[in-house]
Amino acid sequence: MSGPKGSSYSIEQQRRAEMERKERERQQREAERERKRLEEERERQRKIEEEVRRKCKALEEQSKSMQKALASSLQTIEQEQKRQQERAKALAASVSSKVEIKRESVIDADALSKTVDFSELMEQVKKDMEVPEENREELEAFVEELLREQSQPHSLVDAYLADVPEQPEEMIEKTPEIQEFEQLLFSMEEEYKEIVNDRAFFRYHKDRIIRFEEVCKRQQEYRSYPILREVYYGEFTKIKKARDKWHKKYETWKEPFEEAYIQYRAMCNIMGRKPEHYYLNPETVEADIKALNEKTEKLREENMCMQESLEITKIFNEVMEEMGYQVLATKDIKKKSGGKVQNTVFSYGEGSGIHVMDSGSRITMEIVGLDDGNGSITEEDKEYLEDEQVHFCESFHEIEKELTKRGVVLNQRIRMLPPSKEYSTVMDMEGYTVTEHKSKTKSLSKVDKKAKKKQQGKKYISEQ
Repeated sequence: MSGPKGSSYSIEQQRRAEMERKERERQQREAERERKRLEEERERQRKIEEEVRRKCKALEEQSKSMQKALASSLQTIEQEQKRQQERAKALAASVSSKVEIKRESVIDADALSKTVDFSELMEQVKKDMEVPEENREELEAFVEELLREQSQPHSLVDAYLADVPEQPEEMIEKTPEIQEFEQLLFSMEEEYKEIVNDRAFFRYHKDRIIRFEEVCKRQQEYRSYPILREVYYGEFTKIKKARDKWHKKYETWKEPFEEAYIQYRAMCNIMGRKPEHYYLNPETVEADIKALNEKTEKLREENMCMQESLEITKIFNEVMEEMGYQVLATKDIKKKSGGKVQNTVFSYGEGSGIHVMDSGSRITMEIVGLDDGNGSITEEDKEYLEDEQVHFCESFHEIEKELTKRGVVLNQRIRMLPPSKEYSTVMDMEGYTVTEHKSKTKSLSKVDKKAKKKQQGKKYISEQ
């Protein structure tokens, strides 16, 4: 009546509803922790941004000071060179050499503004802020991104100031148009800085903003107020309107996006997965929220299946223990899907055991002979195990009755084979973790099968 048996089980509806309630509470607790972690992460990033800006600003000021001093020296040397043109060639060559040295120094000073000691900054960050080890890579990527942004300052007036001679303000005569030009240019510079420093907006519109910057710088050579005004009310106004629209949508979607992201990260934490990074981009936010919710729901369903499987396994093991079946050996096998199959050998009759392959919702049971190490099986052993299969039929029904009482219900019979010598096999326990009960249990080869044959029809379980 009883060869190998495979059945699919589930938790009864009322019990599953209670499990789902507890899991929802667990997810909300994890979401609250994740919300707090995100706030701490944002505060860390804010402090890092301030530190990076401070260092870059100090370095830029140092570079400008050096460039100014070197440029002044260079100008003095060049003036001296003109006055001493009539001197000896050797003296002129010496002065020229000095000029070239100074020119190289100016170039080096310019490059200095683009240099920040990343390792030094990282050490400072790690010293001042508590950063979990698992977030170290993310932190380094964030600091590198900041350094790239700060090492490439964006300005509208650099090209203009580079061509303006360094003379006292009162000595420079400016036409009304030049005054209007400068007034508008410096006003645009303030607005442009706000746009560039708006990291969220700048990240997604960087190419467009930089193209505008390049166009504006090329137009400055004309020193034309009408042209600059046309630039201002053209593309620059469009960029500002795009920014206002972008932020309006950003604020509209900020709360639902953040909630979806928190729930997603909370489920990733529960499942032990590393969450993907999402940033609020108003242009794709609706699709991003939908994707986050779908991923969260998928993780939630996967978690419930896992919890249900664990509960079925727990109840099954309790039933087996209470019915007197002792664990002889265990082994977990990982599946490609990421789950696992728990293999357990329970005691049964003399020299035999119940091999259980348990993936939670699906449990397969079969009678096996207990190996004594040689792995061989005789015809007499096969006949003996066939009798054991017959006796296991009633035991199997008793096990299922106990499972039903505890809320584990049958879904589907996957395998229900009759007793046969074909299924008589000796269990190879290589790689299994063996318990103390195994050493006290007879192997199949040590059983007096003729004596046991006389007791045919008697039901029994392990007497150990």
